[in-house]
Amino acid sequence: MDYSVIKEGDLFYLTDKQGDVTGNNDQGHGLYTKDTRFLSRMELFIDGAKPTPLSSAADRSYFASIRLMKDRKDEGAIEVHRERFIYGGVLYERVSLTNYFPKRSSFEFTAAFAADFQDMFLVRKYRTGEVGKLLGTETGERRLTIRYQGADAILRETQIAWDEAETGADADGRVRFALTLEPKETKRICFSVSPVLDGQVPVLYSFEEGLERLEASYDTWNEETTRVRTDSDVFNGLYRRGVQDLRMLMTDVGYGDTPVAGLPWFAVPFGRDSLITSLFILLPLNPEKAKGTLRTLAAYQGGSTDPWRDERPGKIMHEIRFGELVNTKQSPFGPYYGSVDATPLFLVLIAEYVRWTGDLALVEELKLNIERALEWIDSAAASGFLTYHQEAEKGFPNQGWKDSSNSIVHASEEYAASPIALSEVQGYVYQAKMGLAPVFEAMGERELGAKLTREAEALRGAVRAGLLDGAGSVLCHRFG
Repeated sequence: MDYSVIKEGDLFYLTDKQGDVTGNNDQGHGLYTKDTRFLSRMELFIDGAKPTPLSSAADRSYFASIRLMKDRKDEGAIEVHRERFIYGGVLYERVSLTNYFPKRSSFEFTAAFAADFQDMFLVRKYRTGEVGKLLGTETGERRLTIRYQGADAILRETQIAWDEAETGADADGRVRFALTLEPKETKRICFSVSPVLDGQVPVLYSFEEGLERLEASYDTWNEETTRVRTDSDVFNGLYRRGVQDLRMLMTDVGYGDTPVAGLPWFAVPFGRDSLITSLFILLPLNPEKAKGTLRTLAAYQGGSTDPWRDERPGKIMHEIRFGELVNTKQSPFGPYYGSVDATPLFLVLIAEYVRWTGDLALVEELKLNIERALEWIDSAAASGFLTYHQEAEKGFPNQGWKDSSNSIVHASEEYAASPIALSEVQGYVYQAKMGLAPVFEAMGERELGAKLTREAEALRGAVRAGLLDGAGSVLCHRFG
């Protein structure tokens, strides 16, 4: 891995291995929240030159530690130790500078900042569009503020602060410190970077208090999560790190913690990905947290027919984005519904959640969402199988787990034409209906439970018949 990344909540920070975000990188490095890059440059210099890497530690997924040095003709070196984390919507970085020359050493330490506020889709060159404009940079005592007026009428700011008096802070984003250190003396300078949307400034803490609060949240997570102990130290270490990484992936967009799809570019709730993570990992580790996934996806369940977003009433979304292109209707991902498997997987997770917990209260809470999801499945399976077909011009032509445009291919090497029925999706529908049947029976709705069982068995028979008579394939089946 040639990059370093940390995340907490809705904010993540992607840098090179040296810990820098260079001003003209093409890897998309930066500080992101709400699908917007709020920091497009943060570089450190000693006497105008970049220090060289020594080592880095990544034993904590939420905390980065990187050591660098700036030497001078074998006389000694200035060590630069960078430590960073995210808490409460703020990036904290502590830079410790230690003099390893045999005598007093004077030098200039510079931190260079910039923010371009680009939509993530633009950074990734996945979309183009009309955007807003930078309003400029304001400097003040121990602070720097960069502002941007979006085409979506949202004022975005990056507020940068530090806890030591500087010798200069320029409108070009360079902050300079003149330092003199005795041998083995260390000077620490703490920076904070706060993304601000429409004036909503996050609370600032000291570096130490912020880290203490973050680590306390991980301690709580570990206490709530299933513990496993074996006679294999390797397995125990892998398990602990997996639990820690899962905590890092959790995000709350207003309806409870939900695992995002992955870092760096998919750090938002997804239908398929969040559901599968909840199904196979959250249920055995912390089933209470699976409720956040279900409530989040239920809140964004399709409510109308909108070809622009491949939306239909009852469908569960594919993914949701919050950037400038989405807000100005230049991208359909707010949310986008081009997923054929998210809706049955939503029902599978509900049924499995009840199996693990016996909690029927959540089923009562989400009953209308369940009914709408079942209605969409039945309406989209008029041919007998659940199929997909792209309507959104800027959507996905393939809408299963392999959603690349060239993923569904016939043996003749021709691309399959929609509508397409994926075999695994029929399995999800079968599992959803068979799983929900006893849930509804337990709630006294025996007729509905029996109906779901009949429908699931009929689908099972149709899939087996289609495969046996050669009309389908194990990958897809085309219905004209």
